[in-house]
Amino acid sequence: MLESTQVPFDAVELLLDGHDGQLPKLDMYWLLKYYATNWIRAPVFLHNQHASGLLVERFVPLWARAYVHKLATLVQFGWRQARGLPLGAHAAFKACGVDAATMRLTRHAVAGAEAVDARAAQRQLGDLLELSVRSCNALIEKFHHSFFLYLQSGTESFVTIEQYITPLAAMVLSLLLQVCWGVG
Repeated sequence: MLESTQVPFDAVELLLDGHDGQLPKLDMYWLLKYYATNWIRAPVFLHNQHASGLLVERFVPLWARAYVHKLATLVQFGWRQARGLPLGAHAAFKACGVDAATMRLTRHAVAGAEAVDARAAQRQLGDLLELSVRSCNALIEKFHHSFFLYLQSGTESFVTIEQYITPLAAMVLSLLLQVCWGVG
């Protein structure tokens, strides 16, 4: 889905969350991010990532900003997943089992980014949508492997279920052992 809230835009915001926290496969995210940065030439943000970046810049020392920014993005993404509320119009497609995401053209006032007029970029946006639809055919292969359980910690990084389930299981096991040890 393509959504334009501001006619001159300077950034693309990707909305991934569907009903009950369902996500599109990670290949679709990378595909949309690649086309947005290379065809439209606009920076890509996750939902509310820019707002958390402003808080990090204001209150966190310079040496820890990158780590705290990724942690804040990861916590926001996990919280939205836990709440399970849809973010965009693509959620109706996710409810039917179709991988979908919403690209929102917004005005973030990014330093150094020039505003792109949506009317002038209509051909690029049309090409972007056509390439996305054509590429989805290649994404639906019988033996294709892609993650659909992940947490985004930034536009360039993610945490897969294999990376976060082991520490979670260790914490639950330690709680169970403490309960059993305290009862006996």
